[in-house]
Amino acid sequence: MLEGGPSEGISCTEQDEDVLSDNGDVEVECHSGPVDVSALQKQYSCALRKSVFKYSLKLREKYVLPASTHEAIVADCKSLISNVLSCHNDVIQCHLKNNGYDVSGDDVLTQDILDINQYEQLWFDCDTSYKVIRNCGDVLGRIKPVEHIAGNFKSYYISLKDTLTMLVQKEDIAPFILQSFSCHESHLTSFTSGDAFQSMFSHIKGSHVLLIHLYNDEFEVVNPIGAHRGKHKMNATYFTLGNLPSKFRSSLQQIHLVNIVKHKAVKDEGYAAVFAPLVQELQELYTDGFTASLPGGHTEKFHAVLCTVSGDNLSSHALAGFRQVFNSGRVCRVCMISHDELADKCVSDVTLRRAETHAYHVEAVRQNPDNCAIYGVTGPSIFSVLPYFDVTQGFPADVMHDCMESIMPVITCAVIKLMVAKKLISVAQFNKSMSSFVFKGSDRVNKPELIQKDCNIVGSAAQKMCLFQFLPFLVDLPECPVAYKLYLLARDVMMFALCRCISRQDLDYFEQKIVVFRQYINEHFPDISVTPKFHYLVHYPLLMARYGPLRAMWCMRFEGKHQYFKTVANAVGNFINIAYTLAMRHQMLQCHLFAGRNVLGQELTLPSSGKFVTFTSLQIDVQQCLCYASSQIWSVKEATTGGCKFEVGAAIVVDFTSDNDPVFIQIKHLLIPHEGHLEVIGKLLIPIDFSKKYYAYQVTDNGWAHFHQGDEKDCSVLWPYEIDDNVYVSLPYYIPTWSSY
Repeated sequence: MLEGGPSEGISCTEQDEDVLSDNGDVEVECHSGPVDVSALQKQYSCALRKSVFKYSLKLREKYVLPASTHEAIVADCKSLISNVLSCHNDVIQCHLKNNGYDVSGDDVLTQDILDINQYEQLWFDCDTSYKVIRNCGDVLGRIKPVEHIAGNFKSYYISLKDTLTMLVQKEDIAPFILQSFSCHESHLTSFTSGDAFQSMFSHIKGSHVLLIHLYNDEFEVVNPIGAHRGKHKMNATYFTLGNLPSKFRSSLQQIHLVNIVKHKAVKDEGYAAVFAPLVQELQELYTDGFTASLPGGHTEKFHAVLCTVSGDNLSSHALAGFRQVFNSGRVCRVCMISHDELADKCVSDVTLRRAETHAYHVEAVRQNPDNCAIYGVTGPSIFSVLPYFDVTQGFPADVMHDCMESIMPVITCAVIKLMVAKKLISVAQFNKSMSSFVFKGSDRVNKPELIQKDCNIVGSAAQKMCLFQFLPFLVDLPECPVAYKLYLLARDVMMFALCRCISRQDLDYFEQKIVVFRQYINEHFPDISVTPKFHYLVHYPLLMARYGPLRAMWCMRFEGKHQYFKTVANAVGNFINIAYTLAMRHQMLQCHLFAGRNVLGQELTLPSSGKFVTFTSLQIDVQQCLCYASSQIWSVKEATTGGCKFEVGAAIVVDFTSDNDPVFIQIKHLLIPHEGHLEVIGKLLIPIDFSKKYYAYQVTDNGWAHFHQGDEKDCSVLWPYEIDDNVYVSLPYYIPTWSSY
């Protein structure tokens, strides 16, 4: 529910409320004639009061401070500013007296202008946690977590309707939700270009439809191997707005909390009891919709539909009503394959699940629970009450869990094991090679862990993917042809599985690659156990035709959201009602992040550090690339604009050759000749060959070039590596020539 109403907190006239800009700066209208000093001071005071409150909220929530720490810092700030004002006023009075001005006879000066006591009120709204929480509701419209009782547990639900209402009122979000859905007949770029949306579209009511993508997972907020493991395990549900481009949805700010509860509540009471408010509101948003005032003053009616539910395989099966057993029986929510058939069958050999047959299976299980093992169904999904939602098509596969955490490390392990068995390398030598390899930029952040003695791969999903991508740089794969071919086949498959966009024609080629990959494993690596995650891969072409690129719905960014809650739990150290604490602090953070009129971060964002350079100090070639000549130019190492991050030293795909090979610019300068304008200047890297040995493009320097934000073909930050005097750029996924970001 949205909080608001009368309060003793911040109160300003409508004119005063416009004084504070989105970034917190005080903006007061200048006057040419005589000014009412008292009225002007009141106007300033009101604006400053709001500014101080927003600063206090940012301090508390952005840096995740405990309530006691926040109150202590505010008290120190209050004392510091009071001392500064007192000293400043003394200086002013001394100056006026020295110039013969009678200070004591000017009541306006002594009682209004130089009275520091009035500034004590600036902190009145934020000097305690109670006041901060209250004013977040009264001033910023905090969406309050609503308590929902599920058995003996308290669950906290954040209204979808209230969150959506808040989102559609933002100036930079409104254009995306008001535009009609359009897609290329053969280019798959998002969920709306897939078959699932096209079949759902006939059920959609109204002209303005909001697309909901849910995610559910459980996570530990304490040490997972500590004494309290499991006691404070939480179950969280998030959503993203599918109307926004994926480059904005990947931001943690655009991942919204829907429900949070202790995971034991889900195990004891079931998803139906915990998710009752969510399911009810989804029904209301579909049938009744809601009306909201948009920027510009006009109102529009919106309906919302649930498009997909993402999660790991265990959570997805539980929410969809399938068996949560993956070592026997029916193990797939896409087809009817059994565990015993995993190694032999490919997609053309299996029976796909359909809405009609699934309804029959659910009814059969209802009449006789023993049929559960026959059909792999435990009962109806909690979302089956939604008339437009097809359970057999609403739970997409997750690339992160299937590929990055399973297939990639398994293939990497098999390749290294074979090379170790053939005495081409030892585990110690491999680890030494990896330790000495200099990973760059974001690759360095995801630097893999050393492999274990049995060649087992450990680490996060990003680390496992990094090791898989750079394996050819660490070991000479062509020395072992069998392992080399396995890696090439796996890499070909993963390039398509992880892509951001793909054409329907490419899906046929993708399917052929998967079949060849699976056959090669069966023939040359029988020791590789074909798990359900390997099987799910055979459905990826079908699922990408259904949902669009699976990367857009993967769990990677959702799981990144977990880290915020873990940080909060560690900071506050209070577990009496941890679900409420996490929900409340999250909504306070959203108040801070969504306080402005523009929230997508499309504007240019720069780091606090940088340096001024003169135009003449730049190389002549760089000067010629600049569109604007300025006496002083701000130079930075990184910048973010339009949802894309640029870093000095990194390479960006900006074009393609006539042979469809990518052309890169390696960024050498990020220059801001004037406010709000970014010039990206670097060396043009032209591919001269694709090296299968390194599975990377060998490139050559073709001189200086520049480009503007929006000209890039893909947002991926790539890092060139120099090996034996040659420079290589490795792509993490397939980028078609028609791609744009």
